[in-house]
Amino acid sequence: MIVQALKTGPGDDWNRWQNISRTLSYFVERSDDLNPDDYFKLMKEIYGNRWNSLSALGNEGKQLTFIDSALELRQPRVSSGIRWTELSTPDQFYRTGFKLIGQRFTPDAYIFQQLVSPEVNSRFLPKGVVVMALLGSKEAKQLLRAQGDFKLAGYSEQFEILKEEFRNLSRENGRKLFTGPG
Repeated sequence: MIVQALKTGPGDDWNRWQNISRTLSYFVERSDDLNPDDYFKLMKEIYGNRWNSLSALGNEGKQLTFIDSALELRQPRVSSGIRWTELSTPDQFYRTGFKLIGQRFTPDAYIFQQLVSPEVNSRFLPKGVVVMALLGSKEAKQLLRAQGDFKLAGYSEQFEILKEEFRNLSRENGRKLFTGPG
């Protein structure tokens, strides 16, 4: 209904939202989360030319189709939701969802997310020094070792996965990670 309101409401809300989104994308990259553009395309696909009808949006069968289809859309690389849940498939719950102004992907947020629970047992807050360690600082890695980080279950494995992932970046992709697409 938010997308519908943006598209059909009084004024020029849809264009205003697009201008804000484009400006953010220029500086930081496209939204990592699903946003009004993604949901509008899906609404048109499922509801056809009735996407702007409240009664059509109330159709339970189409709602379930919409939800199932939304869960199949791209997954964000960085979670902007709460990870601790009792659901059997928490990834779908906390990763897939609509954000009006979605979070942008940043390498440090991605690194931090990969080195906390549930990937690393008993770690709920990341340490900033890990970014420097992954970028090759021997002193930063020694500090993490001295503080016992590599003794945590899953930490060494996740650290190596990230190290390899960042090592394999091409020059162009690495530039985009740290400076945005512009």
